[in-house]
Amino acid sequence: VQPRLPTEGVTGGPLYWTMLAVVVGVMAAVGLAFVLEYLRRLNKIPDERDLELATGQTTLGAVIEARGDVRKEGTQRLPMLQYPMSDEAKAYRGLIARIGFSSGAGRALMVVSAGPTDAKSPVAANVALAYADAGRNVILVDADYRSPRIHRFFGASNDRGLTTVLANSSVPLGSVTLPSPHPRLGLMLSGKTPPSDAEPLGPQQLNALLRRLLQAAELVVFDSPPIEGNIDAAALADAVDSALLVVPHGSKADETEEASQALRMAETEFLGAVLYRTVRRSRKGAKHTVTSPPGGWGPRWFMLNQPPAQIPATTRSAAGATASTSGRAPRTDLAPRPQQRPGPAMGPYAEPFRPMQAGDGEPAASDRSGAAPTAAHPAPAPTATS
Repeated sequence: VQPRLPTEGVTGGPLYWTMLAVVVGVMAAVGLAFVLEYLRRLNKIPDERDLELATGQTTLGAVIEARGDVRKEGTQRLPMLQYPMSDEAKAYRGLIARIGFSSGAGRALMVVSAGPTDAKSPVAANVALAYADAGRNVILVDADYRSPRIHRFFGASNDRGLTTVLANSSVPLGSVTLPSPHPRLGLMLSGKTPPSDAEPLGPQQLNALLRRLLQAAELVVFDSPPIEGNIDAAALADAVDSALLVVPHGSKADETEEASQALRMAETEFLGAVLYRTVRRSRKGAKHTVTSPPGGWGPRWFMLNQPPAQIPATTRSAAGATASTSGRAPRTDLAPRPQQRPGPAMGPYAEPFRPMQAGDGEPAASDRSGAAPTAAHPAPAPTATS
């Protein structure tokens, strides 16, 4: 018996195919949206061009660091101090040159990152050293007191600093600042870490502290906490003149975009972003023009690094007499020599940075009332402009 063949199609008509196309199209669109969102979250910043797309602003360049130095957490992370002729140091000199070409850092600069990273603190320290090399008297402040790192680079004790001043505004700045191996750089470390339930930084506290710091230096560089979800970083951004965003190589583009938008909304000038990458590099030919003392730049160096006391005249005469009786010619260089003025390459400031003493940065009574600066607290000298 022959089977009976159907005379009509087994599928529906045009309405069936239309509904099927709509369902398949919606499912494909939803799947494509999930894939694009996943790829966007995986989108990282490999070079300066992608960094410009993420921030919407011209990139200030890139800085590099040897991978072996990242693991050491010491002075090796300061190429401006340890390896001034290396490619790493040249990158920082070019960075501050581009900052000056754009709009300038003002007198208060914060170095910030989108999230917790190992790149922000060494960039802040080397930027401060680069400005000090250019002839400006600089104070480096470790404002990331939840995760301080500046004291490790300089080998100093972190028992007092920013948190000490914020807890008691009557503390003289001279008791919480330290000298550094560079004669034009002073340090204010973070101090002891406050409890987790401590109040965030207030704008009045920051503005008062910044006024006191600017009485002793031409530029203050802050190592800021991460900007993402941090109230302290937002308060600091409203107090400083400019902000520099540090973006490590391989960072997520969406986090960088959110950080740049947060800096634009703050009451500061967003200078731009700098790309940080680590490289495997040999420093052959990078001359060490700064020689480390025996034992390194440790706490003992900060304790002993005081200006040499002037030798009294009686001591000099006795020393000369002893030398003459022993048959040697008396020394004539025991008197303190006059300090030589720096050349044009050192900038317009003739005197090097003097470590703050007790009473420095303390506003006088007339200064608090808004009167003109006195001789004890003079106004900062204007910088030379071309």
